[in-house]
Amino acid sequence: MVKRMLNHLTESRPRSRRDIFRLAAGGALAAGLPGCALPERGPPVPIDRTGEATVLGIPNERFFPFKGIDALEAEFVAAMDRQIRARGLSTLADLPQLQLLAVSGGGENGAFGAGLLCGWSALGTRPTFDLVTGISTGALTAPFAFLGSDYDPQLRAVYTETPPNQILVQRALTAALFDDAMADNAPLFKTISHYVDDRMLAGIAQAYDAGRLLLIASTDLDAQVPVIWNIGAIAKSGNPKAADTIRRVLLASAAIPGAFPPSMIEVTLDGKTYQEMHVDGGAFAQTFLYPSALTRNRAQRKRTGQPVVEARAFIIRNGRLDPEWATVERRTLGIAGRAISTMIASAGYNDVIRIYAITQRDGIDYNLAGDIVSALYVLTEVEKSNLTPPGTSTIAAAKWVTADVTLQTWLNQSQLAQLAASKHPFMQQLVKMIDAWTPIQTKLFGHTEANNAAFLHDPLTLACSFDEGWCDFQPKTLELVLTNSLGLRWIEREPSAPGAMSLNCALSVNEQEGQTFQDWLVQRLLNRFA
Repeated sequence: MVKRMLNHLTESRPRSRRDIFRLAAGGALAAGLPGCALPERGPPVPIDRTGEATVLGIPNERFFPFKGIDALEAEFVAAMDRQIRARGLSTLADLPQLQLLAVSGGGENGAFGAGLLCGWSALGTRPTFDLVTGISTGALTAPFAFLGSDYDPQLRAVYTETPPNQILVQRALTAALFDDAMADNAPLFKTISHYVDDRMLAGIAQAYDAGRLLLIASTDLDAQVPVIWNIGAIAKSGNPKAADTIRRVLLASAAIPGAFPPSMIEVTLDGKTYQEMHVDGGAFAQTFLYPSALTRNRAQRKRTGQPVVEARAFIIRNGRLDPEWATVERRTLGIAGRAISTMIASAGYNDVIRIYAITQRDGIDYNLAGDIVSALYVLTEVEKSNLTPPGTSTIAAAKWVTADVTLQTWLNQSQLAQLAASKHPFMQQLVKMIDAWTPIQTKLFGHTEANNAAFLHDPLTLACSFDEGWCDFQPKTLELVLTNSLGLRWIEREPSAPGAMSLNCALSVNEQEGQTFQDWLVQRLLNRFA
């Protein structure tokens, strides 16, 4: 979503995230130029008082994990106590399995997480989450995920129906030198305010009373520390400034430095007013679940037979986990921009591994939702190589791989109608997921043909998963290669090529002559699930 926002900074040519970083870097290099007035700000919190200032006067309104986790740990304990009371239980051991969700940053790839949550609802297996965390675009998704499937229409609308003029106002190129960002995100604040209304705040407060937590991370740029905001406690407080504070926290968490202005949040310390500068939580991490030290005794308690609450963790990684190759111009700003994007990508990768390691230590069920290939690529390597950098060794053990048939994944109205007419529960859920994903795919990439009506994600893998006999497999010598814009892909090589391996590759399906892939797949699905 954020990248789509940035694409509207000029009318003549859409700007990529790389362009924004170049301009932001240029602004940093020129910040010392005299003669031009810069945006003003209030006094920052004194260096030795970081974490002591308050926004609303609520003791548990936010946490500074770099200064210790005692307060955050107390909040988790209090939440469990509230949940025990709300459920009418006696002890911690009586609690059912906890459901934890972390939604990552990822710019416009936040549409993936939105589509996944909506499709999950359509499937009927999406749980009520006891903990939801969000950073950057994940912060915008998190409140909807926290409040459940009833908010799916609003979540879908955020990523598919929000026009550029409800996100930003472009600024002149001179903003790189003389302003605080390349665009004004005041329209985005209005959009956030539209969705974060009294009804949403009441729902968040009610969930907080029931022992559930919604945590959003931003970065205090003055202090160079992450800040975790306790959105439920703020909503529950009844403070007149609670709604505005939550909206500004969400705005701050999605404010890419240099691209969008920081959120200047007024705080009070010893009766004096200060201003904190908060930006995208992704400046520190792309996703988080809970601090490692928070559960430092959990494994020991399990080993000694003491009661612990079982838990499942779901991580939505809005973006690829493998590197994205690109030719870098030999220019200062091009190199700086590429370095920044590399740091962001590596942070996302490291966060996934870090959370995996912590949950495995704690005996928590770990579930990663991300790009299918890159997710398996990371997790199989993490599992087998004890957190060493990934290679291709475990990929060789795969039974088969599938070719990329992205251009064959659109169905026409007739094909969709045939699927929708089926009474089989699987087919009904499949159609619901297609309906949930199609507007997101359309908004991001458009229709490739005029008669395209519905988008079915990764149909060749779907076909092979049901029946390998459906697919046309051929032995291929392949190498896993990072392509310019498509990320991790299999490329056919000579058998003697370094890094090449022999795999069965599904290139297509065994359709009849004159039959399209889509017609073949629809007919097979109807026959299989009659």
